[in-house]
Amino acid sequence: MGQIPIEERLERLQHRLRDLPPLLGVGERAFPRMGPALMTEDYRILCCRTTAELEDLRGFVRIDCLEEFSHSADPPCRNTLGLLSHPLMEKREIAPREGEWLVTYQETPELHGLARKRGWRLLANPYTLRRRWENKAWFRRRLEDAGLPVPPTLVSSRRELHRGLLLHLRAHWGRPLFLQIPDFPRGGGRATLGIMESDPDELPWEAFSKGIFRGRPFEEVMISPRIPGPSVSLAGCVTPTAVLLSPLQRQLVDLAEVLPPNRYGCFCGHQWEDGQLPKEIQKEARNVVQWVGETLRKEGYRGIFGIDFVYDEEGQRLLALECNPRLTAAFPTLTYLQWAKRIPPLEAYHILSLLNPEGDVPIQGAEGDPEELGPAAQLMLFDRKGGGSTISQGPPGGRYRWSSSDRRPVRTGPALPFPADPDPFEFILLDGSFREGTRIQELERILRIVFLRPILMPDNSLDPWVRGVVLWVYKSLGLSGTNEGERGS
Repeated sequence: MGQIPIEERLERLQHRLRDLPPLLGVGERAFPRMGPALMTEDYRILCCRTTAELEDLRGFVRIDCLEEFSHSADPPCRNTLGLLSHPLMEKREIAPREGEWLVTYQETPELHGLARKRGWRLLANPYTLRRRWENKAWFRRRLEDAGLPVPPTLVSSRRELHRGLLLHLRAHWGRPLFLQIPDFPRGGGRATLGIMESDPDELPWEAFSKGIFRGRPFEEVMISPRIPGPSVSLAGCVTPTAVLLSPLQRQLVDLAEVLPPNRYGCFCGHQWEDGQLPKEIQKEARNVVQWVGETLRKEGYRGIFGIDFVYDEEGQRLLALECNPRLTAAFPTLTYLQWAKRIPPLEAYHILSLLNPEGDVPIQGAEGDPEELGPAAQLMLFDRKGGGSTISQGPPGGRYRWSSSDRRPVRTGPALPFPADPDPFEFILLDGSFREGTRIQELERILRIVFLRPILMPDNSLDPWVRGVVLWVYKSLGLSGTNEGERGS
């Protein structure tokens, strides 16, 4: 069967989306659950936290925010389980209705139990289905058994992890080491517990050990060499009959401009249309994601997943690092970029495939290389002190353009929708910041900035114009001056 034109595919998809049952997006913030707002009118969002673009988002969808009903200086909750079990839900009559479908980040045993007790239905893959795949050590063994490339990896039990082993591996691999908890339940690099620098004799072992353990309940540590080269990722969507792919995404990792000092393995955003990797490497990434997607499909998995890679510049090969069997941090930014370009969004197939896991999903002609987005990026901002700072003010969310006459950004409109014809000097503030007086936790995302242009220089530092935008945002939040001298700003 030949390729069906994009517009016809999008029309078929929209026709199916009009028949969706009522959906309720649930999460700490509203923007990460905004994808279905493009696809169905009978949709609402329930969130914990107020953010600066909330009124912009309410132009598209009804949003009930628990923090708006709370008089406490602290947020009423910080995750989906805390939100759905909060007593204010029933008092304010905003709780999910019995039988309602809930769109969540992922299912957990606790969330599954609560939903079953209350009669809600979760639009997510069962925890029992995805838990093996998100274990980094198990995932690498599975790919290695299939002949797919992964980094050298050793798994040590907690009691056998000692300085001598790390010194031996450092000498054997000839590179600094990454240590990770393979089954840590949170992403974004939080499972990466440390790195052994080039001179291991100077390693402060006691402090390092305490940094690893921190009272966390785990039994294994995964050790691998640090691979020099760019990080990339690819999202897939498992439908009943095929695996669909996103464009290749450059992973923004360990950017000094937005992180506290000495953080390693931390996710800071994406860049699309990177253009720096050879075509054969892009094809190799698609082959790995197709294999994982088909294997997941045979196990009953449906919907979006993501694979993280690193391109080994010395070995000139792509190595698979981990699998994220859930909605990834690329969404819903990727959804709104695809929608602006009239590309059928992966998130639409995600919803249809979970609602109808064995049925008909209109994907004819969608196989093959994904349609390109054009240049875009999203950047996450964190407290550069490492946690404990307080938001003292903040710019409103929305679309901004740098004014050369005023020498500062000027707000030009609401955050959504994303423009079809982007202006490279525009950027969009979303997913933050919090209300004034909010105290920021360690590695808690303050907000995300969407740029309609590439933002990385060849040396992987931020473009000077983008760096200026980032500094303006920090100053606008009352967080300026933190480590600026150390970061060459």
